[in-house]
Amino acid sequence: MAWTSKSTIMSGQSVAGTEVESNAVTLSPGELAHVQVTADFPVTPTDNLIIRVYTTLDDTSETWDNTSVYSFSLSKAIDPGAVTFIISQVYRFKVVLIRDGSTDTITCSVFYRKDGVSL
Repeated sequence: MAWTSKSTIMSGQSVAGTEVESNAVTLSPGELAHVQVTADFPVTPTDNLIIRVYTTLDDTSETWDNTSVYSFSLSKAIDPGAVTFIISQVYRFKVVLIRDGSTDTITCSVFYRKDGVSL
């Protein structure tokens, strides 16, 4: 299978005091997702962006994990910022964003492309 078209699972969301969740993405066996998170920080930022990826085994009545499979920070030092990463070998995932302080509102988007052979 070739790379799919770029899809948006979060667009222009304001990340401030509470976690903001993307739409969920389901992967077939053998597929992976190349995910990109973009962040537009304010003019003089004080907060970094925390990025977490959560998974679930469920289809309809989703019970999401309490602990993220990935968690990392996007530095306020580069504006606008972007980070890409690969998600594979999970059934379903979502990206959750939150700032690491209590000051800034960060405008964020999340995109992905799938690749792989659906087994």
